[in-house]
Amino acid sequence: MPARLMKPHILVEDIPPEGLSVHYDDLSGILKDMEDIKTSGPVVGTASLTRMGDQVYLAGNVEARLTLSCDRCLEDFFAEISTSFTYLFAPASVEEPAERAMRIEDVELAQYDGIHIPTAHVFREQILLNIPERKLCSDTCKGICPNCGANLNRETCTCTHKDPDSAFAVLESLKKTSVPH
Repeated sequence: MPARLMKPHILVEDIPPEGLSVHYDDLSGILKDMEDIKTSGPVVGTASLTRMGDQVYLAGNVEARLTLSCDRCLEDFFAEISTSFTYLFAPASVEEPAERAMRIEDVELAQYDGIHIPTAHVFREQILLNIPERKLCSDTCKGICPNCGANLNRETCTCTHKDPDSAFAVLESLKKTSVPH
């Protein structure tokens, strides 16, 4: 498969009867508007598109190395994304894609404008869907001290704060400082 420059879409009329396979060596520009997600190297994607009447079946995969910020300690770390996906595109004027003789599992049903298949959107969506909801540099990340801001993975906190024994400890401190009526 020859490498191609990323176009935001593929014209349906450019998909021959035998199908079309595309390979993109660097899709890193599809995340350029994301402030908290940066690419750390090329984002590689492949897609095979097959026309079935006015519907288009797309099977693809995308691989990316991202720099994310840890939700606990706020340090940057690398995350590897590698995922395969399938879509069945139907023109926006069609309510439901036609039933197929063979049931396809895990296929995303999507609509397109009848002219273009939004490949850049598909690759971007798959990368974003595969970023963990809780971004952690490691499962054992200790985070930062809520008082002094020390990164507890690298240093020991010198704060003298005491963790409350229960949720009612705050109420106890209010009781001690309250003025009698």
